[in-house]
Amino acid sequence: MSWEKTRHRDYKCPCRQSTYSVTILTDDWNQSDERWTMNCMTCKKNYAIHSFWENDSGLSFEVKYWIKKEILTSLEDNENHHKNLMDGAMEYAKKRYLNQWLGVFQNIRSKKQIWDVLGSLFSNQPSLSAFYTHVKNEGIDAYLTREFNFQNLENLLLHLKVEDSNMIEQLFKAKNQQSEVLQIKKTLIKNRFR
Repeated sequence: MSWEKTRHRDYKCPCRQSTYSVTILTDDWNQSDERWTMNCMTCKKNYAIHSFWENDSGLSFEVKYWIKKEILTSLEDNENHHKNLMDGAMEYAKKRYLNQWLGVFQNIRSKKQIWDVLGSLFSNQPSLSAFYTHVKNEGIDAYLTREFNFQNLENLLLHLKVEDSNMIEQLFKAKNQQSEVLQIKKTLIKNRFR
C-alpha cells in the first residue's frame, strides 16, 4: 500500500509574503491524508498547525488551521492547569465523599429507582435500557463510582449537602480555569488562518 499524491495546492501564508502547501494523498483502499507544509520561514517561526474534529450531519471530519504558536502554548498550559485542578478536586472529593455517595443508594432496591434518582440529578443519563446494560456489565457500585466525576460533581455535592469550604474552593478554581480555557479557544478561533 502506497500513498499517491492526488492534489497539491499552494495558498498565501498568514504574512502574505509567501505560501503554504496542502497536499492530498490517497491510497489503494481509498483512504486519504492531508499534509500541510509552511513554505514561509517567517510564518514557520510564528505559526503551527492546529487540527480538531467537527461534525456535520452525523459525519466527523478533521479541520486544520494555522494558529499563532503563543496562542497554542497558552491553550496547552491552561488545559494542563485545568486538568490538574480537576484531578485535585476529584481526588479530594473521592476521599471525602465517595462512600457517602454510594451510601445514598444502599437502601434503594430497584434499579429503576436508582436510575430515577440519577436522572433527577444529572442531565447526561442514558436511557433506562442502556442503564440496565451498564449495570449488568459493570455492577451498580462501579456505575455509581463512574458517575462520581467532575462533570457531575457540583450536583453531587448539592445532593449530599456538602458544606466543605475547601471542596467548594477547589471546584470554583477548576470551573474558573475551565472558563479561561474556553476563552482561549475563542481567541484561537478568531485568530486562525486557513
